[in-house]
Amino acid sequence: MIDIEEEVKNRTLIAPMGGCYIAKLYGCGKKHYFCRNGEIFGKALCKAKEYFGYDIIHLSSDIYVEVEAMGLYSWSCIYKEYGKMNENFDIDSLTINLNSGRVSEYRKAIEYCNSKNNTVFVSVSAPFTLAAIIRGIDRFMIDLIKNKKFAKDLIKKTTEISKIVIEDIKDIAYPFVVDAVASSSLISPEFYREFAFKPVKKVLKLCDFPILHMCGDINPILDDIKKTGSKVISFDDNLEISKAFEVFNDLIVFGNINPSMMYHSNVDWVKTEVKKCMESKTGDYILSTGCSIPVGTPKENLKTLVRYGRCYDV
Repeated sequence: MIDIEEEVKNRTLIAPMGGCYIAKLYGCGKKHYFCRNGEIFGKALCKAKEYFGYDIIHLSSDIYVEVEAMGLYSWSCIYKEYGKMNENFDIDSLTINLNSGRVSEYRKAIEYCNSKNNTVFVSVSAPFTLAAIIRGIDRFMIDLIKNKKFAKDLIKKTTEISKIVIEDIKDIAYPFVVDAVASSSLISPEFYREFAFKPVKKVLKLCDFPILHMCGDINPILDDIKKTGSKVISFDDNLEISKAFEVFNDLIVFGNINPSMMYHSNVDWVKTEVKKCMESKTGDYILSTGCSIPVGTPKENLKTLVRYGRCYDV
């Protein structure tokens, strides 16, 4: 694995959040681009890295990986019984089987990528986000107001589960902790501090090189995020890249080209965005998209992101 902390001092690393898009691009059918077969998924990710020439593979498929291994979901993202509908269910009974579902396939994919001397980031759900997925996001938002004890008990349990997943992979890949539901797009800064901050800090502490990704608007909680203990902060296009370098001046900034526009726009737009990111750089930086690249994004757009990004380190 690349020593990221040392490498970014010398150059900008490039690590697009490819996941399913990359896998489908390189021959995975619908079943496999959600990582049903780790070796097939790993081969696709390695082929893409070799073709595009970026530095780090990002291994992810969808937000249901952990809950599938907990026995709560089928592998499909669309499931008729979304969330645990009854708050009286036994939280203590929740557990995760690391040999079940796609968690075990993730390990196979990592091992294949490592066999080709690649560096891998692997998405792991943060405790708050995992609790929301288990419960159902809409009902979980209500729990934060009406059933606080239940919500906190559930988050305590998901903290344990996130730790188990991180312990399983941290020696062979970099855990990429994703708190997709904890931004100010969904909860207030006060709720972030009450429910999400301490749990994510606990799981990041387990990581030898902690990385935190957050979706949505994080502008109201920038100071809190800085205190999580993460060494890398990944964020989407709700935050101006220049402001990120200002606030996270002693951390590694990761992002933040709009993935939706990667899908809808052309190479000229990509060049403009890469230029903005690279000219805003005032510290250690990993050039990437702000979230997962949509399936169907023009290949030329990703090619442009990588090649144009390289121009600035020449």
